[in-house]
Formats: sequence, structure tokens, C-alpha cells
Amino acid sequence: MTSNIKSYYKITQLLKQHNFPFISLIPENEIPQTVNLIITTDSEKHYVSKLNYLTLEEIEYSETFLCLIMNKINHVESDLITIGIDPGLRIGITVYNGRKKIYWNVLSSIKELQKIINEIFEFFIHVKKIIKIGNGNKKVSNNLARILKLQLDEHSIIEIVDEFGTSLSKSRPNRRGLRDIKSADIIAFRQGKHYK
Repeated sequence: MTSNIKSYYKITQLLKQHNFPFISLIPENEIPQTVNLIITTDSEKHYVSKLNYLTLEEIEYSETFLCLIMNKINHVESDLITIGIDPGLRIGITVYNGRKKIYWNVLSSIKELQKIINEIFEFFIHVKKIIKIGNGNKKVSNNLARILKLQLDEHSIIEIVDEFGTSLSKSRPNRRGLRDIKSADIIAFRQGKHYK
């Protein structure tokens, strides 16, 4: 919901990129009851302050804006955030709020991963968080755990998880890192050993 053309373009591009269905409104429009999230601008949020909304400014530069949107849409509330990480040249990551998958991606560097972890920790400040790292390459997983440990708060821990059997068949094409994400999904729900 915006009457600003530039903001409208930015919002719709973000939503199209992740296949979110949407309708376009301006502040004067009546909001249909079927709408469960409004994305607007900081200067127009007063029109929807009593409703479920996010602003363009909140999501525009967020690596995990998908996480913000999914939580707002589903009103997902949990006392546990689980982050599954499949380390390697490509880093698969999935984030679960309870049993609801709220974020997934394939990253190309540890710096990218650190930025994602920071955003998740900022968003879920008082929630227990478990980062589960696959141990397919023990040296890589331990190094990653050592780096991420510096970002932990008092509500979070790291576990090293046995990766055996998490990889899909190598004969299948790894479409946009599908194998990495699927492996991260499995890692997220396996019991691991606490990394100290």
C-alpha cells in the first residue's frame, strides 16, 4: 500500500522475486478482509498502524526479509529458532521457527552467513536459538562453529551434527543449490553434539 511510484516498484519487485501473491492498494483504498499483511512505506505506515504491516524500509536492505514476511503472514510464534547449516563451497542454510520453515538460501561465503545470522539474532532477541552445523568436513565445520560462536547471545547454542546420509544423489542436478538446502533441512532436525 503506497502512493509512491518508486516505492511501489521496489515492493512489487521484492514480492515477485519470491512469488508472493499480492494486490496493489493506495492509502485511500479500503483494505479487503482477506489481506493478512500490508507492506507500505515508513511515511505512510500511520494509515495501517492498527494492522499487520511491514515497511519497505524494514525489508529493503534485509538479507532475511523473506523471514520477516513469513513470520508476519503466518503469525508464527515459537520459543525455538533452529538454524540448519550445510557447510562447503556453497553453504546451505535453513531457518525454522518451531516446525515452520521461514528462511532458506544458498550462500557463497562465511561473511554472507554471518550477516544472515546477525539479522536472525536481531529479529529473535529473546528466543532460544540452536545453530546446527553439519560435520561432513570436520575441519570446515569446526572452523565455522568457532567463527559463529562469537555471534552467540545468552539464548543460543551451537551443535555439530552427523551429516551421514544427508546428501542427495550426486547424479541429480543441483538446481540452484537444492541439495545444499535439503541437506540443511535434515541437519536442522538431527540431534547434534554441543559445541563449546
